[in-house]
Amino acid sequence: MMFDGLGSLICNLAAFIHLRYLELRAAYATSNLQLPESVSKLYHLEVLDINIRHNWGSRTELPRGLSNLVNLRHFLAFENLHTKIAAVGKLKFLQELKAFKVRNKKEFSIAQLSTLMELRGSLKIYGLGNVENKEEAMMARLKDKVHLSNLLLSWEKGQENAASHTVVLEGLQPCTTIKCLRIDGHRGIAPKWLTTDFSLMSLQSLHLEGCQNWVALPPIEKLQFLRELHLVRLCKIREVIIGPLESSGDNNNEQRLPNLHRVLIHDWLESEDLPALPVSKTSTDLDISNAGSIGSMSFRLKLADGSDGLALIISGGPHLSSLDEKLLAFHNLTTLEELEITGSPSLSYLAWNSLQQLTILKRLTLSNCPKVFSSFHTGYSLPPSLEDLDLSSCDITGCQLSEVLVGLTNLSSLRIAHCDKTLHIDELSFLTTAVCRNLVSLKKLRINCTLDFDNVDRQMRGFTDEQQEALQLLNSLQRLELLSMASLQMLPSELHRLSSLQHLIIKNCKSIKSLPEKGLPGSLKLLDVDQCSTELYEQCQHVKGLRWLYIRGPTSVELQIFDFPQEGSRWYMQASETYLKPQSALSD
Repeated sequence: MMFDGLGSLICNLAAFIHLRYLELRAAYATSNLQLPESVSKLYHLEVLDINIRHNWGSRTELPRGLSNLVNLRHFLAFENLHTKIAAVGKLKFLQELKAFKVRNKKEFSIAQLSTLMELRGSLKIYGLGNVENKEEAMMARLKDKVHLSNLLLSWEKGQENAASHTVVLEGLQPCTTIKCLRIDGHRGIAPKWLTTDFSLMSLQSLHLEGCQNWVALPPIEKLQFLRELHLVRLCKIREVIIGPLESSGDNNNEQRLPNLHRVLIHDWLESEDLPALPVSKTSTDLDISNAGSIGSMSFRLKLADGSDGLALIISGGPHLSSLDEKLLAFHNLTTLEELEITGSPSLSYLAWNSLQQLTILKRLTLSNCPKVFSSFHTGYSLPPSLEDLDLSSCDITGCQLSEVLVGLTNLSSLRIAHCDKTLHIDELSFLTTAVCRNLVSLKKLRINCTLDFDNVDRQMRGFTDEQQEALQLLNSLQRLELLSMASLQMLPSELHRLSSLQHLIIKNCKSIKSLPEKGLPGSLKLLDVDQCSTELYEQCQHVKGLRWLYIRGPTSVELQIFDFPQEGSRWYMQASETYLKPQSALSD
């Protein structure tokens, strides 16, 4: 039966003694709704629905005799209302009890849970500081509740008796089939059923928070089905042992964690050791905050875009100083295709030699790690499988970059941005024939946004003969950008020999007055000139064979368009900027 109003019919509910299902809807939500006492006389009722969507809030008052509904199986209501059922133990057929709060009253004692053997799904037990000993705790019979899948055990602040906490938790051992376990605010030591006598082999989620006196963790390495691990404010834990990830043919007892994908470690200020990462070869999110010497870092292992391989993203934070084999388990990253390390201003050591274990690595990004190349020495190299290398704010020197590029014959994209040591005029040693000869697959050379020389020595007026010769070796180069070269007066004179070049971008190079005498490559499809000289703007209008021409500059600059670059094409100028492109590309 459904009632949109709580009028006279509600008062006469007791007459419906054979009612099995009752859904009550309040006409509007208030803070002082009260379920009528007559409901408690529906002794055959199996489902009582006063869900929050029906305007029954957490402050609703329940009839004191609600436990008389001895056949009740489902109580659909706000979680807080579940904690208000006095003498809930009488409802022996109840299948869901969202929460139970232990109080110092018989009708709210933990013994009320002893008869609720049909409970399934999730159960949250609060106020465990009101349980005095192990015997009382065992009266909850959690070990016998075989249908429960999720369990929360919570001690409130102010309930600080560590000795009683220890024995009480020993008596709250759940069934071995439990899948999700959370323990909050426990001030004792870890129970035997979670350490030496561990038997919860079906755990998929383990959340331990505020267990400040625990010195040992469950044997995480044995939890083959574990998907989530949250460890928060475990002040006395010194290490997390994850264990090997793959079963060994020589040792059948060796365990693995094939399903772990979420690890959260917060507020371990005294901890010294964390597990080598990743803890799983599957997709993993790891969030570390205030953890010993590491401080804070974010670690995410996910599927690479459009691939079956993995991508690892590490945001190190201000205190991360080292990524060695103890912290980063390179041998567990054999399927890694993308590695990104960012936001680590103190990172001064990276196990460069161990990167060779990443045999299918295709993309490497190092960003905002100004000290990371201080540990890079002659003889180190990157995996030859690398296709995309992105270095930003890393202060790699030109000599180091030359070493890095050795053997990268598959490299198709290289970006160097805001690396002042590299871009100093005396350190452009990576633009040599010896280096460029190996970059046979390079399509995009990005020095602060493709081939851009932002922050290069401002007195660089042109490319040296060696640099021009080296550029000619980049036969696959398709995109070239020159940015913010205030003193550069001449483009590479042999630019026309870059037979694969399709995109040329020149930005904020006001000293360049003309294009090369020998012209631009015939393959060029896009020319973009921004914040440059009027003389260069005028020359660019005569370039033939382009599909796209962008001329951007101050609106005060007036240009006369008199020779369309492409015969038979119609071009137009946009008022906000000098912007040209084929009329055929416009929609009607």
